[in-house]
Amino acid sequence: MKDQLITWQNEDEAVITQWFFSSGDTVQEGDVVCEVTLEKTVVDIVATVSGELKILAEEDTEIGTDDPICAISPN
Repeated sequence: MKDQLITWQNEDEAVITQWFFSSGDTVQEGDVVCEVTLEKTVVDIVATVSGELKILAEEDTEIGTDDPICAISPN
């Protein structure tokens, strides 16, 4: 099955502030995998499928619209 790519879907730029898992970890659909910070807001990024996580943007990385954050290889 094809990897599920998770991208930033907001027109405002943000910064990845914390990962709660590492690349290679197994995540479950609905798990909060990381948080990103906008100007005054913190947003949780949630796994859309269960599988193996691959981090594509490290902590303290600025992300913009459609920038890839991570990919999940479904089990």
